[in-house]
Amino acid sequence: MEKIINVFKTTDKILYKIIQIISVFCFLVLAILVAGNVIIRFLSKIMPTPSLHWFDEIVEWAFASLVFFGAAALWMKDGHFKLDIIREKITHHKLGMLLNVFVELLVLFFIFVFAYQSLKLDILVTGWTNIFKIPKKIIYICLPTSSIIMLIYTIKNVIKEIISFINFNNKNIEVK
Repeated sequence: MEKIINVFKTTDKILYKIIQIISVFCFLVLAILVAGNVIIRFLSKIMPTPSLHWFDEIVEWAFASLVFFGAAALWMKDGHFKLDIIREKITHHKLGMLLNVFVELLVLFFIFVFAYQSLKLDILVTGWTNIFKIPKKIIYICLPTSSIIMLIYTIKNVIKEIISFINFNNKNIEVK
């Protein structure tokens, strides 16, 4: 059992590193392209400059990948935005533990719908980019990929909250 857990931990670390690298790469591409575009637009007023007609396609891909893979990375490390103040106040009560399970189940439902719809979008899109002539499916593949990653980690969170709830109930039963 410990060997399986170590495999999962190693896979988790590798996947997180890959998503980090993709996110940083996309951020750098965006920063360079946007800065370059600003400079070229400024220079175009005083001298002839090269055209960046391909700019929009790369920015669309890099921005979508940065946002969704970045969200998946935050999801993996439980670093996404959430309102913890209420959760922290009532976690030590049976109702609070039940609320945690309920919230995680709601999140699971939302992420499942997001994963389903993003996969459906990626399958149904038939367009091609104008300049590079690559399928838009490649640009949008970050949506189903990141949503499936988030779905897996949400399932893990649901299981963790259910186990916490069960352990909390068992602990309270033993005390009485």
